[in-house]
Amino acid sequence: MDPEIKDLVLRSRPVVLELLEARGFDTSPYTDQAPSAVYQLAMAALNQPGASPLKIRAKRRSDTSATHEFCEVVYLIFERLKPTINKKTFEGENRWSYLETPENTEYVFILGEPYHEIFDLIATQAWQKKVKLSFFQIKSLIMNPSKHDLVPLHEKVPIDEIPSLKKELNLVSLTKLPQIKYHVDMQSRWLGLTPGDVVKITRPSPTGGEYTLWRLCTV
Repeated sequence: MDPEIKDLVLRSRPVVLELLEARGFDTSPYTDQAPSAVYQLAMAALNQPGASPLKIRAKRRSDTSATHEFCEVVYLIFERLKPTINKKTFEGENRWSYLETPENTEYVFILGEPYHEIFDLIATQAWQKKVKLSFFQIKSLIMNPSKHDLVPLHEKVPIDEIPSLKKELNLVSLTKLPQIKYHVDMQSRWLGLTPGDVVKITRPSPTGGEYTLWRLCTV
């Protein structure tokens, strides 16, 4: 195995679990995996499609507003997806082989190849078919992107709180809110937002304390 890939898998694994936790999924079956165990999985996954031994399948927690019962993480670190991605289909018998149960599962794909804007386009096309996908270049998960010093706190607003929020902000429609782009914005992708979701952003105030703003996720 390429030493760089091995290092990236080991260093990004805890951050991948943090991503799942942020989306509302239970990672307890994976949190006790030692780096040596993850390394053995990576070696077993060498050149296997989807690096299947590294795959994570996490179940939704009971205290969350996640819309899918499961989230599955697939490592596409030994293959190049971009040259063939336009041929993928997201529904019916000929759908992409990695999408085993899209009806109740959202999918996170960890890429070894460089990130390209076409992955944002494909995620949007899949969502329009009611399939939820996210793509992350593995190097972008060496550190938790939501914990960067310059990134304010982003929190998904539960759907049952939307009516009271509209009343508080005196909004007739959520479309009056500023936008955050589905999948394109890293914080939107990290939280697993989909179009129609609202995110609460808490920033330090220049004059002291904090101030809050809200954004609507859109395509």
